[in-house]
Amino acid sequence: KYPLPGIVLPVSSVGTDSMTTTCAICYLDFKEDNVSRAHLPCCERVGSTVQFCIPCLVILSERSTSLDNITECPRCKKYIQVRNGDIINVDQAPIECAMCKQKRIASDSNASVCSACFSGMNSPLRYECSQCHRVQRIPHPMYRYQESTTVFSTASWACHQRCGDYTKWRIVTQDICNVPIEDAPEGWGLREQEFEAIRQIRRGERQVGGSFSSCSIM
Repeated sequence: KYPLPGIVLPVSSVGTDSMTTTCAICYLDFKEDNVSRAHLPCCERVGSTVQFCIPCLVILSERSTSLDNITECPRCKKYIQVRNGDIINVDQAPIECAMCKQKRIASDSNASVCSACFSGMNSPLRYECSQCHRVQRIPHPMYRYQESTTVFSTASWACHQRCGDYTKWRIVTQDICNVPIEDAPEGWGLREQEFEAIRQIRRGERQVGGSFSSCSIM
């Protein structure tokens, strides 16, 4: 469904010389709490101060809206996938999207458009124009270019309501709940809310002494 994975690094290849001893999401200690440190093939550096555990990345991967559980690396935002305990770096050459005309990774379902436009085409959200303030459905996730839910985007899209020009956009309040948490801009705070929910899951697992579970937190 998705582009063929590039680099595969098994958990066994993870080093132990990092200064950081805890996961940046669940805050569990790799040694004291006996959790596996994740080695990220996209941005791993010796001595990195930001580290993650395998269970937290598994949850992020399984909560992804993509068909193959591909999610963004929580450190560098490149696409990764967790498969059988391995962190896989997903890589593909970009194409010029027929919809937004930008150089992006092609969608698996439609090779002529990028994955962002394909997602927007299947679930177009409503946005308010910065000039005429009319509402228009846009087949592209314009919310990605909003620093917060109350400001207009830094990128432009053609207004077909009244302006007849490229304008900035702001998602309407009623459609904010339709934005995938893992895809929302960091400034919105939704990702941190998800991390906190994952922490609650991990704490619950530790309290009952059970093994890792991929139960939903939404």
